[in-house]
This record gives sequence, structure tokens and C-alpha cells, in this order.
Amino acid sequence: GIENVVSSSGTALTEDQTKLIRRYTENVTVLFDGDSAGIRASLRGIDLLLEGDLNVRAVALPEGQDPDSYAKDLGAVQFREYVAENAQDIIRFKVKVLLEESGDDPLQKASVIKDIVASITKINDPVKRNVYIKECSELLQISESALIAEQNKILLANSKQRKNAERFRLEQADLLATEEENEQIEDQLDIAKIIEFQEKESIRVLVNYGRNKIETRELGDQYLVKYFLSEADEINFTNKSYAKIVQLF
Repeated sequence: GIENVVSSSGTALTEDQTKLIRRYTENVTVLFDGDSAGIRASLRGIDLLLEGDLNVRAVALPEGQDPDSYAKDLGAVQFREYVAENAQDIIRFKVKVLLEESGDDPLQKASVIKDIVASITKINDPVKRNVYIKECSELLQISESALIAEQNKILLANSKQRKNAERFRLEQADLLATEEENEQIEDQLDIAKIIEFQEKESIRVLVNYGRNKIETRELGDQYLVKYFLSEADEINFTNKSYAKIVQLF
């Protein structure tokens, strides 16, 4: 009595399967067996769903239950109600599961933070990523700037991997120009992307928190906007809209 369901049947999810799911829906709810070990193992395949531009929610079933047994116990109507009431966003779900596992161990918590940020970077939509960064900053009790810095590291590493794969493809097709010319073009593209991202994040922080006071080592407490402008005195924003916002401040 429960439709629109697929099972991985104990095998790892593939990119092709994710694309196939997306032909039918953008919304996926993953049902996890009730044991914590099973949940941790299943979480590894979730990043592929996020990378496939799917909206992913998660439901943990009671201890000792799996989707088949629990659906039979409750019946179709009550099972659907249970899923609707207990479904939560996958990133929030993952934070909760991994934090419970790490306890008060600072090294394990640091590992959890890296793991969560790695999942967030799989999301292609930058708006969604920023929303998750903000929410995880509160859940993990760590500054947005630290999470953004970790995100940047991962995005840059992923970008280099994609470039290397693309270079290999072009070499195989004998379409690659001289290596020096391509490196210059790639470096320029990389720098432009980094500058654009950093400018956008600077403006976001300025608009949202410019009136907040911060503690600086040299000057003590002062408004973030004043500190920002003093630090950015000799910096020219490449984006004209952002430059105008800075001028207004």
C-alpha cells in the first residue's frame, strides 16, 4: 500500500541511479534502519543524492525495525503519517547523528565538521549552501567564517580534480593547446572565481553583521564595518555592484 519507493538492495547508490530518480522527482526521503551502525553506513551514500540536485530528507525508524517490518506493523496509512511527522532535512539529521557519536571528543568533533562541510559542498546551488552553512554554524557552535574557509578549501580541491580530468579528456582527443597556455587560462578562471566568491561573502557579512561589535587584538572592541573598511582601504572590488555597496558603507 506504499508507492513511489525504491531500494538499493544493499548495494552502493550510483550516479546513473540518482539521475534516474530525478526523472521522476526532485524530493527524496531516505528511510534508515533503526540501528546506529546502519545509519552511519547509509549516510555515506547520501552525498551522491545531494550532488544530483535532489532535496533530501531522512527518517530514522525505531530500533530493530526496517522499512518492510515497520510498514507491516503500522499499515500503509500510519506508516506514511510516521514518515511525514519524523522526516527532517538530511544535513540537520547528519549533524545530529555524528555529534551524538563524537560526544565531547574535540578531535572527533573536528572530523564531524569536515564531514558535514564536505556534504554541503556537494550541493550545486550556492544559495542552498549558504543557508546550510549558516544553520550548521549554530548547530555545531562554530563560526560561519571557519565553515566557509573549510568549504573554500574543498571547492578549490574539487575544482582542481575536475580540471585534471578535463585536461586528460582533451589530451586523449588530441585537442589540447599548449600546456602553458591552458594553465594561464585556468589560473585566470580560478582566480576570478575565488575573487567573486570572496567579494560576495564579504558583502554578505558586511550587510548582515556590519553593525555588530567585534573584538580586535590591536584596537579592542569596534564595529565590524569600521574594521572592515580600514582593512579594505586599498582593495578595489571587481564587481561593480559590490563596489557601490562598499562606497555606501
